Amino acid sequence: MRKGGGNKLSKTIIFFVSTLSFILGIVLMSFVSCLQSVNQFYCFGIFLLLLVIFILAQLNKKIKIAMLMAIFLFLGLWRYSISVKNVEVDDIAYYNSQKVEIQGVISSDVLSKDNKQRFELKARSIDFGKKQNVKGSVLVYSMAYPRYKYGDELILYCELKAPEPFEGFAYDRYLARHNIYGICYYPGIKKVADKKGGYFLSLSYVLKNKVREIIDRGLGEPESSLARAIILGDGKLIDDDLRESFSRSGISHIVAISGLHIGIIAGMIGFFLFKMGLSREKIFYLTTILLALFIVLVGMPASA
Repeated sequence: MRKGGGNKLSKTIIFFVSTLSFILGIVLMSFVSCLQSVNQFYCFGIFLLLLVIFILAQLNKKIKIAMLMAIFLFLGLWRYSISVKNVEVDDIAYYNSQKVEIQGVISSDVLSKDNKQRFELKARSIDFGKKQNVKGSVLVYSMAYPRYKYGDELILYCELKAPEPFEGFAYDRYLARHNIYGICYYPGIKKVADKKGGYFLSLSYVLKNKVREIIDRGLGEPESSLARAIILGDGKLIDDDLRESFSRSGISHIVAISGLHIGIIAGMIGFFLFKMGLSREKIFYLTTILLALFIVLVGMPASA
């Protein structure tokens, strides 16, 4: 806050108050059940009203800070309310607990572990006696063979299960972040086409599998699993006992792609480019491009 009394707020206070209030709005909407029934229209309407008053009215510093907090509080409430899914007939979640036939395209990397495969299927249609176009994704667990890959178009025959919380972990909310509202365990599968995914992602997954093969040829277990986790973000493929050991020793972060990994890689790239005699400007742009490619390669996790 600037000295001299004025009516202006420093950028630091504006940013801090806005961010804190926005987060508070989301937290309140998440855990206070009575707020969850509030219509998103009212939240957005109050947000707009407060914003107009804040811009047009002549207010002293303390009132402006309070108004700013209220504005971003209601913005947080509104943002959470629009993310709450209202299940309709064209949503995949509408058919949970039913035996259905789902047609869709694999939209994620296919992870193989312990004689099973795990992947996400972006649903296009569902057949439960009559065909219905749907939206949303399904998490699929299947047997190890035949192998599937990103972009394969499949028809699944299974009983669709709704994700449920377990051991205090909101697994349903976690999957909802990725637009996943159903799970198929070991369905009957019929492949009807391939190469239905995006070209760029297909290329990145092909490259990722090549790197996996190189690591597996050069290292045995558990070293290869550890190397894949550190380099490619394949932490879910680590043996459960090894993961538990990392957890007990407090070093689980080394097998999860994070800002630390990105910082180390950026430093290594910058060091080698600098030794090659490139200017700092060229190093900045080349490092940014290579980091972007790496982030796509590891599946674009939020932490990276």
